[in-house]
Amino acid sequence: MILEREGIIILAGGSGLRMGKIVKALVNLNNKPLITYVVDKALKVSTNIGVVIGKNYDQNMFRKVIPSFIPIWKDELEGKGPVVGLLTGMKKLEATYIAALSCDIPFLNPEALKVLFKEIERVHADSAIPLWPNGFKEPLHAVYKKTSFISSAEDALRNNKLSLFEVITRLKRVVYIPVNQIKKVDLDLLTFFNVNTPKDLEEALAILKRLNSF
Repeated sequence: MILEREGIIILAGGSGLRMGKIVKALVNLNNKPLITYVVDKALKVSTNIGVVIGKNYDQNMFRKVIPSFIPIWKDELEGKGPVVGLLTGMKKLEATYIAALSCDIPFLNPEALKVLFKEIERVHADSAIPLWPNGFKEPLHAVYKKTSFISSAEDALRNNKLSLFEVITRLKRVVYIPVNQIKKVDLDLLTFFNVNTPKDLEEALAILKRLNSF
C-alpha cells in the first residue's frame, strides 16, 4: 500500500455548549450544515479526508450530509476534547502529513491550507501552525506529521494533559506561520472565522451573503 502524503481530519465531536448544547457541525448556515462547507473546501486540497464525531453521536445524522467515500469515525473516549478526537483520526487516516480542522470554519480557504502543507513539507517539521501577531496559535487550523502527533498525544494523555498545546510542546520541530503570510492568499483571513455562538452564526450568514454578491 502506498502511503498518501497529505490528508485532512475534520473534528465534529464538540458539545456546542455556546450554541445551546446542539450538534454544532450540523447547525444550518444558509440551509447547509456547517460541516459541509468545511468538507467542500477541504476536498479542493485532498480527497483523503476523515471526520471524527463524538462517541455518543448518531453516525447516520452525519452520513446524510457527508460524501459516502469519506469515513466517519467515533471518538474513542467521550468528552476528552480535541486531542482524543485527533488521535482517533490520526491512527486511522493513512497519510504522512495531516491537517487538523474544526467543523465550524465555513470560510476555510483551500489556498491557506496549501500554504501550511507546503511549509511543513519544505522544512520537514512536526507541525505547521498559524500564528497571530498577539501570539495566539491556531492548533485546529494546522498541519501535523502523523507519527509525531500520535507519539506526542499519547504521551500527553498518559500524563492526563488534554490540551492540544500540551501536545504541541512535546513536538520537536514546530514551524509557526505568521497569519500575515496567509493574507497573501486570504486577504481578510476569513479562513480562521469560526462559529461558536448564535451571534457568530448571524455574522457568518452576513459574510456569506456579501461573498455571494460579488
